[in-house]
Amino acid sequence: MKLKLIQAGGFAGLKKTAEEDLSDYPDEVKDAVKKVFEETSKAAPSSAARDKEQHFLELDGKVVPVDANKPPKALQELLSKMQTNLTPQSR
Repeated sequence: MKLKLIQAGGFAGLKKTAEEDLSDYPDEVKDAVKKVFEETSKAAPSSAARDKEQHFLELDGKVVPVDANKPPKALQELLSKMQTNLTPQSR
């Protein structure tokens, strides 16, 4: 189970990504990730500011927006780790 964090937008418009294999993570974290995808699919899409940096999570080809500054409690440590591993993607 690989989770990808995508950071897009911002003034420069750079796209950065980080991947994390969740195989060795506790079930609590895996369940929290699944819950984010379930809840977000039910929520109405939000409008994003043009130059605002945005974060998304990708799992099994499905992409959902996530507030990296206020993640669910069970995902705080994981997303913090992934943010430090963000690398720019070539265009």
